Amino acid sequence: MKPKKSIPNKIKIIELNKKEHIKNKTELIGLTAEIIKIDELINEIYIINIKAVYIKNKFN
Repeated sequence: MKPKKSIPNKIKIIELNKKEHIKNKTELIGLTAEIIKIDELINEIYIINIKAVYIKNKFN
């Protein structure tokens, strides 16, 4: 039995100012993912295909 994923495949991240430069990959709050959809009307970014997930710092 596979363990359940702790992070959903689709995450609503932040509102983005249209003037900001958008790159294909962005690093947000400890995870790296590809942006696959940008809704120009409501300035929301949706990301999917998480490349690396945030791991809690074991040293703190």
